[in-house]
Amino acid sequence: MIYINQSEKPIRAIWEKLARKNISPEILESGIRPHITLAVYDELQCQSCEKELTQLAARTSSVSLQATHVGVFYHPELVVFLAPTPTRELLDFQAEVHACLLRDAGNPWEMYLPEKWVPHCTLAINIQADQLPMTLSTCSELHLPFEIQVTQIGASEFLPIKDLFKFNLKSE
Repeated sequence: MIYINQSEKPIRAIWEKLARKNISPEILESGIRPHITLAVYDELQCQSCEKELTQLAARTSSVSLQATHVGVFYHPELVVFLAPTPTRELLDFQAEVHACLLRDAGNPWEMYLPEKWVPHCTLAINIQADQLPMTLSTCSELHLPFEIQVTQIGASEFLPIKDLFKFNLKSE
């Protein structure tokens, strides 16, 4: 995961509005910070993963992205997300994360593999089809585009969601 700092307020505001409408309150209740997931594995050796991500963070500069649109994943469940415009820098970084973890991880989720990954920050999960119009209407209150500043990388466990560790990316 890469964590969104300083620019997370509009995302949190949408999470709060959705939760008040009883749409995807579990995101807000989980305590997780706004983030973009780079990789998901069913199996991960955390000790060696932590070492790899420490080294990666030390040589990687923080990233500035433009959040430009809201989208929907329809499979395997309805998920509404905020998406940054993919940049070569972001795509290369995501591929590098996979390369670093290759030895220590097993059973990667296909939708997070390089070449298949859609960069996104989840706004609502587990929504019903009849909730989709209200969810999209609420998410349309985001003033797009806006800058997302990514300053940390880390690993989390889910479900339940639990941060394992995170590291600051180097400042420019």
